[in-house]
Formats: sequence, C-alpha cells, structure tokens
Amino acid sequence: MRAWHVRSVSFHPGVCYRKGVGMKKDTAEAVRWFERAVDNGHTNASFSLACMYSDGDEVSRNLRKAAHYMKIAADGGVPKASLMLGMILAETGTKKAAYEAFVAAAEEGDQQAMMMAAVWQLKHMKRNDPSRNVSIALQWLTKAADQGHEDSTILLGDIYFRGEYGVEKDAQMAVRWYEEGAERGSKICQYYYGFALLDGTGVRRNSEGGKKWILKSAQQNYRPAILKMQTIQREEMRAEGGSDGD
Repeated sequence: MRAWHVRSVSFHPGVCYRKGVGMKKDTAEAVRWFERAVDNGHTNASFSLACMYSDGDEVSRNLRKAAHYMKIAADGGVPKASLMLGMILAETGTKKAAYEAFVAAAEEGDQQAMMMAAVWQLKHMKRNDPSRNVSIALQWLTKAADQGHEDSTILLGDIYFRGEYGVEKDAQMAVRWYEEGAERGSKICQYYYGFALLDGTGVRRNSEGGKKWILKSAQQNYRPAILKMQTIQREEMRAEGGSDGD
C-alpha cells in the first residue's frame, strides 16, 4: 500500500500540472512529476510521457524517448502500450522490434495488434525472409475478424478476392468475409458483398439482394455505394422507359 501511495503522490501532480487542474497549467512541471513517478515505478506515468513525446503534445516530439517510456509501460502491463510501442518503433524503422511489440499486444488480445502483426508479415517482410509466414498472418487476421474487427474482415476479403501476398485467389472465401462484415454493419463490406451478389462473383447471382446491400452501404454515406445506387437507378429508369415505348 505504501509503495502504491508513493507512486501516486508523484503521478497525480503531473496530471494536474498537465491539465491545469487546481493549478496553473505547466507542461515542464508535469514532465518533471511524471519522470519522478516513473522512477518510483508508476507505469501510467510512463504511458503519459510516451504519449506526450510520441504526439509532440506540448513537448518537442521525440520518438526515442517515446519508445523508451512506452516500453516501460508495456512491460508494466498498461493496456494498449504494446500496440502503441509497435506503432512508434515502426515509425522509427525498427522493424523487428515493432513486429515483436505487435505480436505481444496481439497475444494480449488486442484486435488492432492482431491485424498489425498480420500486415507486418504480409507487407513489410521480404518474401525470402525466413521469419515471414503467410499462414500465421492469416491466423491473426482471422482471429481478429472472428472477434468482429472490421478492418481485419475487410482485409481478409480483399486478400482472398485479389489473391495477394502469395495467398491463392478464392472468390467464395472473399465473399464469405464480406458477407460477415456486412451483417455486422460494415459499410465497406456491405458494398463489396452487394457488388458480388449483383455480378454473381463467388456467390449465386441475386440482383435484388445486391441492391439491398449496396443501398444499406449508401445509407451509411459510403460514396462508392451512393454512386453505384445512382447508376442502378438510372439503368432501371431507362429500362422502364424502353418498356413504355414498346
């Protein structure tokens, strides 16, 4: 209890100085108190300092310091710290350490980190890199998508639809993921699933179903869906006009 009190006594003045709560706002004093709290083992103070240096929030942006403090926060189990450490290291070009941070966050259950670990495998590792493993990347993406992570669901659909990164093209698998995302409310997945139904790509053709999903996407202000609905409506009006002429 005493150790926790000592850490907090240093941390809370930093928060007050940073936000100007009960005292005049003073970033330099906030940093000084946060540093004292870090020395006393307060991991949230490490996280606060890391965010300040990463964002350049009222201090000079310094990614080296940001990575240093975020590593302390990540090692201390602060939520999102491992993911953010990966982001910082990726920006500095420290690729191997960035990937390791993403994996650590993914193993903690962070869905965004699962996607980042997969993206790192697929996009940032050379094909001849022995540590590159497309199967592992797909496993991370699938795990995140199964938990409802929208970006992972879209990316899985795109990879299978285009046959990218050494993954065999599979329109049916792509449509499966687009449909899943569409059912969860993703406007992008609704558009792609609707388009697949209109064209009969990877799924039995269903014009009415396709229009329904594209309309749902358009109702969420997804511009490609809005434009597609306008095209569909013009074509239907022309078809009706032609029928009247007959």
